[in-house]
Amino acid sequence: MPKNHPLTFKQIEAFRAIANHGSFAAAAKKLWATQPAISKRIAEMESALGVELLSRSHSGVQLTQHGAELLEMCNEMLLLRERMVKALGKPSAFKGDFRFGVTELGALTFLPVLVPEIRRSIPEASLHPEVGLSRALLAKLVEGTLDLIVLPMRPAGPKIRQMELAHVKFAWMCSPEMDIPARLPVSQLPRYPLLGQSPDSGLQRTINAWLKANGVSAPKFMLVSNSVSVLSSLSVAGLGLSCLPVEQFKHHVKDNRLKIVQTDPAPPQVTYYIGYRDDALSSISSIVANLIRSAGKL
Repeated sequence: MPKNHPLTFKQIEAFRAIANHGSFAAAAKKLWATQPAISKRIAEMESALGVELLSRSHSGVQLTQHGAELLEMCNEMLLLRERMVKALGKPSAFKGDFRFGVTELGALTFLPVLVPEIRRSIPEASLHPEVGLSRALLAKLVEGTLDLIVLPMRPAGPKIRQMELAHVKFAWMCSPEMDIPARLPVSQLPRYPLLGQSPDSGLQRTINAWLKANGVSAPKFMLVSNSVSVLSSLSVAGLGLSCLPVEQFKHHVKDNRLKIVQTDPAPPQVTYYIGYRDDALSSISSIVANLIRSAGKL
């Protein structure tokens, strides 16, 4: 028989996370909770409803018939909660975890400005930023362990919304001490030591596509680092040429620590995009996405 205990959104969120991710451990990671806490929420939910929602075995966790019937209603309840918040025009009423991912360039630029603005808009939210490579961040958004990402590539996947954020200008830079002309055709770049990122970087894929379009089909990079800061430091030290964001490193050019090598044609501007999930958090994610675009700090 059901016990007279009220259902809570934390219980419903825990149940949905287990259903979506297949285990108590994955649900705990998604909700930034401990596994015992997730188990307790499910036990309380099953006690309140008087039915078994999950079947546990050595092979994993599956929904029971009751659980499968309940899942759609849980999704509707969580969506309705967010629609209520949006309809009332009070995002400040949102209480919960919000996880967002950025590449290193995003972390270096807009993140310190953006976080206080997000806190003012949704002050009760618990913010969990993550810095990583484009492919890894997109995979986490698709699987639901991140709610929003900012990438130098168009994010695509099931239930993913996207919004263009900004165009960032890049240029090849090196130490003024290196004997490299101030202007080069792209075809001559491989004559010099090139520094770059791994293929998992959305930025590097854009650069590689540009090189290929201009006759450099298989560029050889003397050194690979997925940190823009490291690449800039190695360029300052005279190890080679890096394709760097102009705005973020113009102070090095002004101080004569780096020089810009103009290429013909110039590197393309890189478009950064915001991606977020079209699910129960979509209204909050939309608010945050518009905050990012308004901040315009990339």
